[in-house]
Amino acid sequence: MRISNVTIWPGLLLAIILFISCTKKTEEDKEPLVFDGYARNLKAYTGNNRAKLTFTVEDDNIDYFVVSWNNRNQTKTIHRNEAKLNTIETIIDGLNEGTYSFEILAYDKANNPAVASVGIQVKVYGQKYIASLQNREVKDLIFIYKKNPVIEWFGALTGEIALEVNYTESTGNPVALRVPSSQKSVALPAYQQNTPVSYRSLYLPVATCIDTFYSSSVTIPPPTYYASVATKNIIEKSGLVSQVVSQTASDIYDGVEFSTLRFQKQNNEPLSIFILQANLTNSKITLKTLMPNNGTQFGLQTVKEMTEHCNNAGVQVLAAVNGDFFEWSPVAGRPWGPVFAGGTIIKDHTKESWLSYFAIKKDGKPQIGIFSELPVSKHIDLRDVVGASNRLVIDNVKTSYGDTQEPRTMVGYTDNQMVYLVVVDGRNLTYSVGMNYTELSAIIHSMGVSQATNLDGGGSSTMVIKEDNNTFKIANRYSGSTPRAVANGLAIVVDK
Repeated sequence: MRISNVTIWPGLLLAIILFISCTKKTEEDKEPLVFDGYARNLKAYTGNNRAKLTFTVEDDNIDYFVVSWNNRNQTKTIHRNEAKLNTIETIIDGLNEGTYSFEILAYDKANNPAVASVGIQVKVYGQKYIASLQNREVKDLIFIYKKNPVIEWFGALTGEIALEVNYTESTGNPVALRVPSSQKSVALPAYQQNTPVSYRSLYLPVATCIDTFYSSSVTIPPPTYYASVATKNIIEKSGLVSQVVSQTASDIYDGVEFSTLRFQKQNNEPLSIFILQANLTNSKITLKTLMPNNGTQFGLQTVKEMTEHCNNAGVQVLAAVNGDFFEWSPVAGRPWGPVFAGGTIIKDHTKESWLSYFAIKKDGKPQIGIFSELPVSKHIDLRDVVGASNRLVIDNVKTSYGDTQEPRTMVGYTDNQMVYLVVVDGRNLTYSVGMNYTELSAIIHSMGVSQATNLDGGGSSTMVIKEDNNTFKIANRYSGSTPRAVANGLAIVVDK
């Protein structure tokens, strides 16, 4: 019969209670004591070439137990005094991989067995199981100068409970990190550059297993270092980079990074790219529309001048780029698309129905779309808006257009609110030839954006950065003889 998923076997029934009619028993005729005690609440736990059994002792007549397996060819004796709080735990070592049936029979102090034994089965794991274990695959190695390296993995495998990562600190000390299976990335603090990193996966075949199993260790050779995540992604994922000429990166503010990348394409054409990365999950960081003289009237002014006017008005500007395409006449500086500044609607329509826009909503989140398709009732949700032209990435998918190679400015954002402002220099055969829309799409898509669009380019393409002395400089090489005055711009600012 079954008791709590444990089998009770008929066991060793004795010849008992011999009745001798009408005769007086002698001491020699006394039968042995018979009792029904057994190991209660029996449980079995698998392990690495071993198993653990636990059970409770509730009968006062029990003095010891005999555990048997392999058709009772192997046994282990466990005495009652080994119990803690009436519970016995015992390890059966030296088991080959396979399924085992354990039988436990109780005995009293006179070595009399109980009338029944209890049994349980458990599957034991070993070298065959270990040989089947695989390591989780590395998704990306993010090794950036002056920052803690990060390793990203794909999802955990079946039965995997953690990763063990081993590396060497800059002090020379070895470090072992245990990374839970739910965690898909890990940083390596104080990593010693140009030293290998190794890792292995940890497994439990079942949740109650008493041993952790390890896959074979994988060694990651010292990886390539990059100036920033942005330059890394362009180099590795855009498909445009044949040879890197130079790359730089610097932190402008907490959550705002400025990067540069110069490289040659497969046809040896040179390109120079300037990247601003703004993390909008930092509540202190946002983007703001720039207008000439920090006002609301259409006009023309260089990005640097607009930045300075805005900064002088009490806004802490960190960096900026040019914004929308615009008309030279009859109204100089009249943009093609919409303009909202700090919630003030300056222009709410577009020159052409296909034109796109970039916005920061009143909740601080970025948005890109076709402005003519945005219901008027949704305009109230937008705080700062500039117009744009061709969308470059739509719902994580690159777009493809023809067009010529020109200086370019673009904006895009990821699903986790990382905004990128990018300027590509052009019209210089020895320094940077510029990009067409398809190349532009490949560049910003490589950064992981879900949405991106093209801003005004050519002679308008300008990026301005605040320097340490609180002055502003133009970071890129504008293609004209002087910086072009434009209709509006986009600034990264500290939100007060």
